[in-house]
Amino acid sequence: MKHERRFSKGVFGAQYRLEVAAEIVSGRVFSLTELWRSMDEPPSLSSLQMELKNYEQVGLLIRQDAVEGMREVYYLASDSFFWQACRELLKELTVTADTSARQTTRTYSDNRDH
Repeated sequence: MKHERRFSKGVFGAQYRLEVAAEIVSGRVFSLTELWRSMDEPPSLSSLQMELKNYEQVGLLIRQDAVEGMREVYYLASDSFFWQACRELLKELTVTADTSARQTTRTYSDNRDH
């Protein structure tokens, strides 16, 4: 995930922005903790909250009205290609990073044999 976070920081300005967006599905309603639990290597809750706030400010997320008795804030993911594009980009970066790591390991092993 290191390569993907470095890419996200360089392109999107924040190391978690891409992987957070990749977890969000258009039209889905979710809470901060639900999203956090769904991630393989989640950022801190405060970092995740900051990302959700950024998406809300640009209209990609819509904060839902509070439900009586519920402390959790829920968001609706707008119907946007952005979420799918981030999933595809993250998948591509992960494959590239895995391929690179295998090539590096193979090269190191080949050099040790000589």
